[in-house]
Amino acid sequence: MSQNPLVSVVIPTYKHEEYIEQTVRSVLSQGIDNIEVIILDDCSPDETKNALGSLVDDNRVTYIRHPSNLGLNKNNNLALQSGLGKYLVW
Repeated sequence: MSQNPLVSVVIPTYKHEEYIEQTVRSVLSQGIDNIEVIILDDCSPDETKNALGSLVDDNRVTYIRHPSNLGLNKNNNLALQSGLGKYLVW
């Protein structure tokens, strides 16, 4: 994204393979052009990244997988620090 997004949607996740694609598609379909979606995967043992399919190639989507499980609080804190937008949705 060449400019800072207006809205940053951060999605902390752990073992949400079943729901992650639908969640991201829902966010991207909201009609906001200047948006970023940041997925922070807390070292899920499932196929969360693969479930995203081609969405990881969308320039509005950033997928970050932690190398070890940080736990809910640390992952959420990183999620709050990750957005570049004027507005942060979490």
